[in-house]
Amino acid sequence: MITIETRIRGESLFAMCEQCSSLFSRLERLLFKALYVRMEKLIDAKRRFIAEHRITARQFNSVHRQFESKVESWKEVRKLNLAKVDRQIEKIHRAISAAKSPFVVHQKKRRLQLLLARKSRLERELEAKVPSICFGSRALFREQFHLGESGHANHAAWRKEWCARRASSFFVLGSADETCGNQTCQYRDGALHLRLPDALGGETVAVPVVFRYREQDFLAALTPIRQKLTRGPRKGTEIECCSAVSYRFIRRGDHWSVQAMFDVPAAPIATECMLGCVGIDLNPWGLALARIDRSGNPVDHSDRSWSVDRRTDDQIKAAIGDAVRDAVLVALTHRVPVAIERLDLAARKAEDRGPGVNRMLSAFAYGAFAQMIRGRCAREGVELIEVNPAFTSVIGRGKFANGYGLSVHRASACAIAQIGRAHV
Repeated sequence: MITIETRIRGESLFAMCEQCSSLFSRLERLLFKALYVRMEKLIDAKRRFIAEHRITARQFNSVHRQFESKVESWKEVRKLNLAKVDRQIEKIHRAISAAKSPFVVHQKKRRLQLLLARKSRLERELEAKVPSICFGSRALFREQFHLGESGHANHAAWRKEWCARRASSFFVLGSADETCGNQTCQYRDGALHLRLPDALGGETVAVPVVFRYREQDFLAALTPIRQKLTRGPRKGTEIECCSAVSYRFIRRGDHWSVQAMFDVPAAPIATECMLGCVGIDLNPWGLALARIDRSGNPVDHSDRSWSVDRRTDDQIKAAIGDAVRDAVLVALTHRVPVAIERLDLAARKAEDRGPGVNRMLSAFAYGAFAQMIRGRCAREGVELIEVNPAFTSVIGRGKFANGYGLSVHRASACAIAQIGRAHV
């Protein structure tokens, strides 16, 4: 699934977006209270919300999907934090066993007690029936107790920003069996036709937008195709349907933007492993790239570096995206697949490699790289091979570094390419 975004043209539509966002965000909190606090059944809550708040069934499903995604995200973050605390506890135990100074042992034990208390708190939060979710972010909620430090003139100013943050977006769920992939919001003639809830008039409003990035993929997702049903009472019947397209309206400062989310089928594979392979060795400073021929000999190698020091996450991701694009284009030009390591960044962060490397790893967007390389390869029709990272550096150093005069990282990339080509 990909997401494209564009600005909404026309400031006259911003008031309508504000009304929809305020309504849906309030319904989201009310639904959370009904399902998790009052333990109401979903089907009963759906009937009641449709009647009381004058919304459609699809609009209710959008609200439900929106807050359920927040609950799932909250749980996953707690699980990741719990796994991180477990690794830290294990590391502290090893440090206590190896320490010789009583002072160091005492400080490590103090740190251990703090980690154990944090672990106990995370376990209690995961076991609780009601997720501890703060709609609007906890950081902004705490600012009301420190108005001067947070830059708010008074509590009314903070409350205004708090309400604006809670009502800064709303979601419109799509489905493949609906016209244009969405019943509530449909793209036609250069505009999104958004159906408002009955509580806001129930009319359909045209929102002019232009999706300049990947517009052809967006239009292809809206094009109906004939598909044969494989189950149900209508099994064997051919119907016309298109891809499900969901939309998210978001306030960005003084304007509103809209995101379109849809699936794009992967391009057919245009590479052949018999011609060679491109190996990528991933490092905190950048990529080491090496291409081998059909005999396994390196014929091309280079580095794609980026800097993470004093740069924002968006700048780091942009640099990673440029490096990924160049690497995939090299593979596409020579019609060879790409091989990467199946790396666990969490395990690498658990290792103490010194403050400098640890700082780079903490700021290094490995998840962004994995997502970008998979998406780019699927888009360009390049086969992606993930290999076991065990001993790739050792193999590269012994087999390629000295014989071909390569750096350790480029030699490791050669080893990754050779292992990937052998496993196809």
